[in-house]
Amino acid sequence: PYPTLFRSTTLTRAQSGTLFEIDGTGDIVVNMPALSTENNGTTYEFIVTTAVGGSKTVTFVLPGSGVSNFFGLLQLIGGTAANPSSDVAGDTLTLPNSTVVNSRVRLTCISDDGTNSTWKAEALSSPIATIA
Repeated sequence: PYPTLFRSTTLTRAQSGTLFEIDGTGDIVVNMPALSTENNGTTYEFIVTTAVGGSKTVTFVLPGSGVSNFFGLLQLIGGTAANPSSDVAGDTLTLPNSTVVNSRVRLTCISDDGTNSTWKAEALSSPIATIA
């Protein structure tokens, strides 16, 4: 069985490579690991196994107050080829309310100098995820 996220949590580098199930019945904040040069290459995957509730959200938040960003490729499940979105400015990725079962997120640290970090974010969801 895979670990299920049903409440807020802070990830560790030791959990790299883990697939997490998301139970969207409550608001969930997933705090990414503390800034460290050791994070380079750290990867996590998430799959929604219980839809995100109508008034709930699941957010993935980068640490620090510097210039940490998700480089995101966001795509709508069941959409058309014209709908992918790219966003490279923001430290919070959000699966909005009503995100359906089988929506997926993959996060990989592509740089972390201990002060700022950049994470590649790939999200396939309905409705579409956002980065702010």
